[in-house]
Amino acid sequence: MIWALGRKYAGALVLSFAYLGLCLLLVWAVPSPSPTPGVRDLGSPQQSHTSNQTKQAHTNDAAQKETIPRAASQSGNGSNAAQKPGQTNGDDNEETAFKRRSELMTAIVALATVIQALGLMVTIGVMIFVSTRQLRAYIGVIDGKITLQNLVEGGRGFHVLVVFKNAGVTPARNFSTWFPMPVIRDVSETPFGETVPINERGGTSVVLPNATPGMEYTIAATEAEIADIRNGTKHIFVWGGADFKDVFGRPHAVVFRKVNTSANFMQEAGHTLTLRAHKAGDDES
Repeated sequence: MIWALGRKYAGALVLSFAYLGLCLLLVWAVPSPSPTPGVRDLGSPQQSHTSNQTKQAHTNDAAQKETIPRAASQSGNGSNAAQKPGQTNGDDNEETAFKRRSELMTAIVALATVIQALGLMVTIGVMIFVSTRQLRAYIGVIDGKITLQNLVEGGRGFHVLVVFKNAGVTPARNFSTWFPMPVIRDVSETPFGETVPINERGGTSVVLPNATPGMEYTIAATEAEIADIRNGTKHIFVWGGADFKDVFGRPHAVVFRKVNTSANFMQEAGHTLTLRAHKAGDDES
């Protein structure tokens, strides 16, 4: 049972783990704060400024006081001019990287949303499947017996009774049965006939939950056939079936194939045998 449930819910479990993995990937993909770009580029203009200032000091010592402020001013302007382009390039690279991360996160969120929607659809589908299985009508043969009796017209024969039951919790609609006359044949034979078409049967009915509709047939038998049934060389073959629709409108069919149980002690009228499944088995859909 656990294995069957595992197979049934395997799709939902896989989608759930996939969604969890994408959520973890989304958390990992969030960009972390980085140093302000362009700060390391400030050293190059300052070194240029120092070199120029040193050269001017050796060239003109008299004008050093005037040159140093002017050079400092020019160096400052050059530093600002050199800093801005470098800083702009760094900002552009960081902005591009941030856009890529944002696009990646958007794609991951969209994919996670789709997977979550698929998981929800699978869950709803499983719930509908389980609900329909639990609420539909279930009809099968629950009882059957064969009674030896004296016939009104003379002689002896068998009265055959087959009982259905709706074991579901909802009614079975359009319930229609077919029940050919049972036959007495050698135990090695399989005389079961074909299903009688619905349009060749009688009327339909509704079978409520726990209702037990039955079908019966009376057949004549010779004393030799009764003796063969008693000693186990012949069987009474009983077969038939029913068709119906559940409350969801889906059609179902039942076919049974039965024979009598041991008749070693069958002597007088009124002795009853039960039905058992034939090796051909029953069918249900």
